[in-house]
This record gives sequence, structure tokens and C-alpha cells, in this order.
Amino acid sequence: LIDKINNKLPIYFDAKNEFNMVSTFTKTTYDADEVGIVIKMQNPFAKDKYVLIISGKRFKGTRAGILAVTNYLKKLDEGNKFDSGIARVVRGIDRDSDGRIDDVEFLE
Repeated sequence: LIDKINNKLPIYFDAKNEFNMVSTFTKTTYDADEVGIVIKMQNPFAKDKYVLIISGKRFKGTRAGILAVTNYLKKLDEGNKFDSGIARVVRGIDRDSDGRIDDVEFLE
């Protein structure tokens, strides 16, 4: 599904470069497995609807995105400094060193 709207995303997956995430705001490329994105944007196929994208390059990145939504909803709602909507990049952190992502850091 993301493939159909990837070219419209403010933070998109670069299919030519191992599906790294690229921010259109900062032109930064994120290649770490524990990096994820959370985007809420107008649905390009139905202008009166919105889509919520929680994803990562790998499972760890997707988990970081889910943790951002469940634990930091107010911070997500603030948006980022580049856009008034929700388009955030998060990095998963393993605070208790058990091998599982259990917190996030906001990169954008």
C-alpha cells in the first residue's frame, strides 16, 4: 500500500537505495534498522480522508513508530519544525539492554 503513495510522502522509501528513508525536509537519509516514521497526511486518492502511516525499514523501525504513537501522541501532534502536519522520524532505543526497542528518540 505504501508503494502506491511513496512518491507523495514527505519522508519516503528510496527503492534504489536499499529502501532507506529519505526526508524531503532535510534531505537526510536514514538507513538504520531501528529508525521509523509516523506520517498523517491527506489521502492522495480521497481528498476528504487522511492516512496514517507507521512504518520502518525493518521490524525494529516499525516498532519504534508504534511506540511513538502509543507513548508520545502529544509530541507527535505538535508536528515537526519543517511542516505543520505530522511527519516524524523516530529512532528506537533499547533502554534496558534486553535486545528490544522500548523507547524512542525524535530525529525530525
